[in-house]
Amino acid sequence: MTKVHEGLEEKTFYETKPENIVEVNVCKRSGFLASSYCKRYGTAYTEYFVKGTEPVQTCPYHSYAKVCTESGMLANENCPRTRGVHSRGEYLGDTSLWNTRSSYSKRRIVPTQVCTIH
Repeated sequence: MTKVHEGLEEKTFYETKPENIVEVNVCKRSGFLASSYCKRYGTAYTEYFVKGTEPVQTCPYHSYAKVCTESGMLANENCPRTRGVHSRGEYLGDTSLWNTRSSYSKRRIVPTQVCTIH
């Protein structure tokens, strides 16, 4: 390749990056958009995508969620009592749950569905 580039001006990728290529911060663990928690856990990195193919959902693996204390589901704006959960978890597939470890390494199940009681 050296011979092919002989006599050409040196350029970085950023100078030659096509317009349809976008940079996105992604979580190494989940492949979703990196959240601030992914950055704290050191799993965020920059990836390049063709515009329109980049992930659009924020990482649910490294997250903070408010859970309704009555229903045990994700809280909505009408839930009177909630608790916050910081988690790192693993998607359990068809169950629609994330099997997580809290910051205290206690196993928790964090729902992905929003409260239907309130």
